[in-house]
Amino acid sequence: MQKTVFGNKRVRIFDCDFDSSYPTGGEVLLPGTIGLSTIDVFLVEDGTAYTFKYNRTTKKLLAYSSGVEVTAATDLSAVLDTRCFVIGL
Repeated sequence: MQKTVFGNKRVRIFDCDFDSSYPTGGEVLLPGTIGLSTIDVFLVEDGTAYTFKYNRTTKKLLAYSSGVEVTAATDLSAVLDTRCFVIGL
């Protein structure tokens, strides 16, 4: 994980790896997990088969295929090194 600052905000750049059983509603990713207290911006590099979106309300990273969230228990273990760029406090 790379750490830096952006004005009065903190920046985290890291890779997300997924496992073999995507949970309903997305993967939990709490700000404290990456050393922040809040997340203001969460950008995710899209893969070839999937796109990703962070829901700040539920604090979950969601995976989509063809614009639809993937179903529960989908095997995303081949999705490695998905680059994430996060700004927060």
